[in-house]
Amino acid sequence: MMSSIEDTLNKLIDEFIPVLNKALPQLITAWGLDPLEKVTSGSDKLGKIKLRICKAKVKASYKIEDLTGLSSMQITSLRIDDIVSDSDPTNIIADFSVSVVVNDPLSAKVSGKVKASCRGIKESVGISGKVGANGVSGRGRGTLTASIDSEKSCIDDFDINKLSLRYKNVDVNNRKLGPFNRYFDELLDAVDDLFKGYITGELAVIVKQVLNELADDEIPFCISS
Repeated sequence: MMSSIEDTLNKLIDEFIPVLNKALPQLITAWGLDPLEKVTSGSDKLGKIKLRICKAKVKASYKIEDLTGLSSMQITSLRIDDIVSDSDPTNIIADFSVSVVVNDPLSAKVSGKVKASCRGIKESVGISGKVGANGVSGRGRGTLTASIDSEKSCIDDFDINKLSLRYKNVDVNNRKLGPFNRYFDELLDAVDDLFKGYITGELAVIVKQVLNELADDEIPFCISS
């Protein structure tokens, strides 16, 4: 059975979530995350191609920019998992879990160049396309500090220390590569892997930082007991 303290904390959190969700899109925009101008970049050696009298290494460099959709993120769940310390009602420490969802697809531009050169012969073609991700969501864990008395209950400190992001599908669309079309699928796979790695890596870190600042801006958060 849920303890009275845990029940009080969850009721407090239930009122905290709408406040956070209301402020979240504005904070994401204020951080310059939607659109996010510079996302990530990569490069690969795709193979070799014959250029008239010689064979040349085919190199691709590409970047992902202008990411949109992150401001549709909302917190869907925030629940107490464990009461770490409740001996002092003015300093209750609890572990919590949090879930978020990005309601809109993430979408970004892909640009760059595929090129090859040997013995003064050069060939190049531009990379132009889009990359997107559907069903992006996240789960995290953290610790909060709260205080409860006869008049009010308050969240006084809040910190998400772990957060992971996942996705249902990532899709890359790019125009054909002319003389380098034999490496078209390899390029798409490379961009696909780069974007997936960005979502589960750097973007997850950014989202955790945003959520922690979001909570910091709103605490202490109190309701009447």
